[in-house]
Amino acid sequence: MNVIDMGEPEVVRTWTFGNEVAQQLQEFAEEELTSPLDRDNLYFQVYHIKVPGRKAPGTTVLPLKARYLQEDYAIEPLNEDELARLKSNLYGDEILFPWTTRKIEEAAADLTPNDLPKK
Repeated sequence: MNVIDMGEPEVVRTWTFGNEVAQQLQEFAEEELTSPLDRDNLYFQVYHIKVPGRKAPGTTVLPLKARYLQEDYAIEPLNEDELARLKSNLYGDEILFPWTTRKIEEAAADLTPNDLPKK
């Protein structure tokens, strides 16, 4: 997914994530207040949290309206010109990150019952 880190907002980055984050983002995408995810006045806060029994941290994603970005964090939301420039630099399907066998095994070892599809 294309993202902007507001600590360095002049650069478009890619963010790869697993099922845990994908499920959270899917829920936001289906909610009227947070859909679509790429609205100009919507930002997201990402937290990494320690999860008992797992090596890898858990990730929590929270929506953040632009006005709260300003009020709570003293960060100016992106203006129309900045957004237009950043949108012209988005990554597309040409970005692929193949996983090694070791990476796949590590990811599988960290799976929990909540990561598995519901039947």
